[in-house]
Amino acid sequence: MGIKGLHKGLTFCTKKGNLRDYRGRTIAVDSSSWLHRSVYSVSEQYVESMERKALDSHCLKVSSNYIINRCCEMLNKFHIAEIFLVMDGQRCPLKANESADREERRQQNLKEARAFKRKGSRYQAEEKYKMCIKIRDELTHAVMDAVAKRFRNEPRVKLVWSPYEADAQLAKLCLDRKAHAVITEDSDVLVYSAAARISFPVLFKLDRNCGSCDVISMEWLLSPPAVNAANPKSKTALEGLLLNLAFRETKRPGFGVRLFVQGCVFAGCDYAPNNLPGVGLYVGCVFSSSLCPVPVLTWFASISSL
Repeated sequence: MGIKGLHKGLTFCTKKGNLRDYRGRTIAVDSSSWLHRSVYSVSEQYVESMERKALDSHCLKVSSNYIINRCCEMLNKFHIAEIFLVMDGQRCPLKANESADREERRQQNLKEARAFKRKGSRYQAEEKYKMCIKIRDELTHAVMDAVAKRFRNEPRVKLVWSPYEADAQLAKLCLDRKAHAVITEDSDVLVYSAAARISFPVLFKLDRNCGSCDVISMEWLLSPPAVNAANPKSKTALEGLLLNLAFRETKRPGFGVRLFVQGCVFAGCDYAPNNLPGVGLYVGCVFSSSLCPVPVLTWFASISSL
């Protein structure tokens, strides 16, 4: 999921890269994104089996082969030195409300998928079934058992189970210098990078065939160039606001980072009990920036009045 609008907002620091650029390096992979993709080709079969509280053996085989093949490609085709496959751990209690909302949307998509199927609209049904995919613990553990068995004599592939969600663990591996870069589709890892004050390449939209990808790091905020960023040249209002946070970081280390993280939280995260109406990333960053000198009680009163 991630912070809505963050990836697009960071266009100014997004670079085109290739997985080959990380030859001989260690990569940490957000396995949840691979697991979702792994069952796209059998979405209907997988979703319906999960609704019956059963794990379909064919879906398990398809998913396991997908993950194993992706690892083999990274090792043999792109010559990655080592891979950390990072899995989600326990369900976070703070995410209960968001999880309930997602399940409600998933059930609505499932009704529509079945309706399309009854009408014979196979393409529409398939697209709706893909929207119903939810990676359950049973699949994750079964697939990773198969992956561990396949690579039991291959020390270059390591499985890591996060305490809770994988994003924080991905950042921790980079913080501990155990991984050089991260592969994910979730922009939350960028916020963890900022909060941990460690910059590392995050690879989005990775093409498994040619290795092309978008690369974003938080260096623009954590190590901003020594220029007059008070009047940054920007293409959008959001870009200008983010660059202004980088300028604040140069003047008061840690301050720009704090405002960025708070702005992302205002924009909406999985752990917020309610989303603030009309508040996206831009308004969230404006809100955090404008209230930074305000006494804390006034600050919270302003939030509650929204």
